[in-house]
Formats: sequence, structure tokens, C-alpha cells
Amino acid sequence: MNAPQILYIVTYDYIARAIGRCHGTADLNLNEHSQSEIANMILAGLIPGVEQVFECAEGEPRKDVTQDVATLVCDRILSEGHELDYDMATWLHKVLGTDAIAWPAAAE
Repeated sequence: MNAPQILYIVTYDYIARAIGRCHGTADLNLNEHSQSEIANMILAGLIPGVEQVFECAEGEPRKDVTQDVATLVCDRILSEGHELDYDMATWLHKVLGTDAIAWPAAAE
């Protein structure tokens, strides 16, 4: 029996200087990603303006895994010393609460 195929859908909303406001969804390939890989992509800036992350397993209802992914991102920022910008801090505070991570000094 094969494991169910999983699709991750990431909603985003950000403002790009060259083209203005961008919003929509990023549908990430079946069986090529995990929550950990989504966190890596967010940290690398490949998915800017993240709002929510959904896990869609075949034959099951969509599951909101935003908090799980935000926790992975937060843990990696704290343990690996990734740079924290204003947008990332705003998202983490919105999802995990203001005690999750300190506000970046440059944004104060």
C-alpha cells in the first residue's frame, strides 16, 4: 500500500518594489516536500510574505500546518542564527505570539 501523496499549499501576500502587491498561492510538488523543507524555503526567502501553510493529503481534508511550520522556522532562526527581518518577525508573532522570538533590532 502506497503512502498518501501530500501537496503543500502556501498562501502569501507581499509588496515587491518593482511590481507592487503580490498575493496568491504556491502549490508545491507532491512527495517532494515536507514541513521541514517548506521551513527551509521560507528561511531562504523563496516564499516571501507567507500567510498560511496547508497540507493536503490524498483522500483527507486539508490541514492547516501554519503553526507547525512557523515553529520550525522560529527554532531554526534561534539555533542556526538566521537573519530575522521585519516581515518574518511579523508573521512569527502573528502565528506563534510575541513571546516566540524577539523583535529584530533593526526594525525597532
